[in-house]
Amino acid sequence: MSREGMKIESVSFGFMRVAKFFVKLTIYIVVIFLIGSQLFKFGNRLFYERAMDEENPKTIEFVIAESDTTEDIAKKLVNVGLIDDELAFRFRSVIYKIKFAPGTYTLKTNMTIKNMLDIFDNAAAVAVTSTEAVETEEVQIETVVEEGTVNE
Repeated sequence: MSREGMKIESVSFGFMRVAKFFVKLTIYIVVIFLIGSQLFKFGNRLFYERAMDEENPKTIEFVIAESDTTEDIAKKLVNVGLIDDELAFRFRSVIYKIKFAPGTYTLKTNMTIKNMLDIFDNAAAVAVTSTEAVETEEVQIETVVEEGTVNE
């Protein structure tokens, strides 16, 4: 091979290395952008307070059974149209350390996840206090918290 041929081969090899570098860099940037946008969307769903239907709220009777787990409650809330993100509900219930009391709850579609979690948590506190305070007589506890009510 002549010197000129070796120079051309060397230049084309260098060009290929630079091209590969920019292709890899572009791929990394796109992947980082996609991951970042998904994380932003998740954070927005998790912490942005929004109700399912603020303009035309509907009242829904919601029942939590003794055996319901947080996952079961989240699925039920999605099925009846009170929330649209099961994962956000479950995550927030863990963050706020919510204790769910079995019972029938009157909820509205203009309530946020935080409103519902407050109702569920306050109902659990009322249920514990009422069972400790009253032993023999039958008691109906009705607690009104913000826009929802709890009936036990």
